[in-house]
Amino acid sequence: MTNQKGITLIGGAQVLINSDAPFIKCRGCGAMIKFAKTLTESYLPIEPVDIDGITFWQAHFATCPQAGKFRKKIKRSEKTN
Repeated sequence: MTNQKGITLIGGAQVLINSDAPFIKCRGCGAMIKFAKTLTESYLPIEPVDIDGITFWQAHFATCPQAGKFRKKIKRSEKTN
């Protein structure tokens, strides 16, 4: 059984995280990350950020210098106008 909880990322996105899951190393930059499930059922790499002794979470794409390597390409028909 997984221990999932809903969290709000810096920026406001709502995700589910398995708090029992171990951290893994980002293949792009080596940072320690976890994967969270978004409301659209896709997975998003996230990382903890300590601000004044309080831990917040943010999308790892915000800080990873290799983020472009891992982003999925959006099909032209899926783009919004």
